[in-house]
Amino acid sequence: MYNSVGFKVKFSQVHLEQRPVVIQQQSAIKNNPLASRLVAVVDLGSNSFHLVIAELSQQQFHIVARVREAVRLGAGLDAQNCLTLNAEQRACDCLQRFHERLTALKVTEVYALGTNTLRIAANAPAFLARAEKILGHPIRVISGIEEAELIFQGASYGRVANEHELIIDIGGGSTEIIIGYQNKPEIMQSLAMGCVSFSVEFFENKKEDIPTIFSKIQQRVTTIFQPILDHYLQIGWQSVIGCSGTIQAVASVGEANGWSKNQEITEQSLEKIMDYLSQYQEQGLSNLAGLRGDRQAIFPAGVAILKALFYLLQIKTLTLSSGALREGMLYRLLQQNTNYLPNPGGPQVNN
Repeated sequence: MYNSVGFKVKFSQVHLEQRPVVIQQQSAIKNNPLASRLVAVVDLGSNSFHLVIAELSQQQFHIVARVREAVRLGAGLDAQNCLTLNAEQRACDCLQRFHERLTALKVTEVYALGTNTLRIAANAPAFLARAEKILGHPIRVISGIEEAELIFQGASYGRVANEHELIIDIGGGSTEIIIGYQNKPEIMQSLAMGCVSFSVEFFENKKEDIPTIFSKIQQRVTTIFQPILDHYLQIGWQSVIGCSGTIQAVASVGEANGWSKNQEITEQSLEKIMDYLSQYQEQGLSNLAGLRGDRQAIFPAGVAILKALFYLLQIKTLTLSSGALREGMLYRLLQQNTNYLPNPGGPQVNN
């Protein structure tokens, strides 16, 4: 890994925020006459943990609060694919703060979802038993396909697309790629490539220069995605949507440096970012406008994954969406407006 003076620093040396790094509070519940109940979604991601609290009515959901903490759970897997004690403690400390927030707002209907790192960690059951006691609510580890479905629902919420859309979400441990039409997914896949896992594998303790590492990452992405690429190309799409942290960070850097605008990522803006990372590798990322400090460690790997997908899928322009997995869970609850169904039916998918 790397910091402001270089690219080769271990994750254990990087200070992670011990308090929420993003908190947004909106209007009080009593101001919305349509509100029927408060619900919360907890997303235990491979990079960040998220808490979203919303008012749910028959017609809509209204976000009351958002909290995000950079836990880097995916960076805490050892050689045996077990979560380290330090990683578990970071996660539990975060969940304790989430519990306090939920208690303060008197939220009792909570849907906690684990993703890629908790799908693959050998000691996940023991960790989850501890984590559930701290959070005070059950934690369900969802499959990669269900994660992709929720991402699609979140990115599509509030609009009906009369054309095929390609939706991409690059997470800490996995990347979800979906094609949908008129708010219905037609093909979904979750692939084992993420900005945290690739940062650990390709950047930590490596001596190659950045262009060489970028090339290796792009080769890996090609190897992983090539077997199913033709399925996507045969269906086709008219627009490309991106969501979640990596793509949000790329869009933010592009706009802050004048390389893109209107919450879009273009071939040209992505190439500008790649060039910057290659040229200023010894300087580091502290001077790169638009990039938050807590994303510096995982940004280059995420950019390299996105660049490879742009090439393979022949993408010219990608537009940012504000919705993803958490909003998708809220949308699912809105559709049901009843008890949560843990195994919803869905379209035929590629596993």
